[in-house]
Amino acid sequence: MTTLLAGGLRALETARARGVPARVLLTPRAVRASRARLLALAAGGCEIRVDAGQPREILLVDGELALIVPPRAANGQRPALVRDPAMVAVTCQLLRGAWQAARPLSDFHGAVARLRTEPAQNVLRCLRGGLTDEAAARRMAVSPRTYRRTVAQIMRDLGITSRFQAGARAAELGVLPTAGPPNAS
Repeated sequence: MTTLLAGGLRALETARARGVPARVLLTPRAVRASRARLLALAAGGCEIRVDAGQPREILLVDGELALIVPPRAANGQRPALVRDPAMVAVTCQLLRGAWQAARPLSDFHGAVARLRTEPAQNVLRCLRGGLTDEAAARRMAVSPRTYRRTVAQIMRDLGITSRFQAGARAAELGVLPTAGPPNAS
């Protein structure tokens, strides 16, 4: 976890202790880095959502502060801790759409748990191995239609729209199988 994100979480915990309503919108990577603290904040009434869309880390505390961490690819941009109430309000307005599309923390953790099951791990291995649907279905002893439905569910859980994104997103979530790719049948 970055020092700035850790500082933002401390500020969030302090604000929550004062009763300030808070919302947190983070990437899956940020959730993995601070899972225990986020679960405790969520249990304390903090609204936390996970946005797998854009590569950003944003921590919003309504009316108090906004921590905006630019994507790693944004050369020369530095994280910003915004305390000005007007700027925090503008940031909240700009991110309203991302908030609505993001997944609640409990749903995110449920999806991660499903992706760690053996059937999902087998599908991820088949996708990583580049098997056709038919070959993967034979390997898993299911029909091609069942395999395709499973792939579609995994893509929903990963928050992606393309099979090609599966490996990168699974790695980001820490659910990519460690065993090598299956042999084609």
